[in-house]
Amino acid sequence: MNKAVSVFMDMDKRVGASFEEGLATLKDLSEAKAAEQAGANAAPNGAVMGDAAK
Repeated sequence: MNKAVSVFMDMDKRVGASFEEGLATLKDLSEAKAAEQAGANAAPNGAVMGDAAK
């Protein structure tokens, strides 16, 4: 049945825009999470990694 429907309907055109929008949202979320983690991993008060805790 799917094969017969795919002959008459281009599924890329039907779902392509939604798929691209979802990918863009996923990219934004993953980049925001990565930036958040990078900020959390940064040394506090300009301390250099390996310095003794003050």
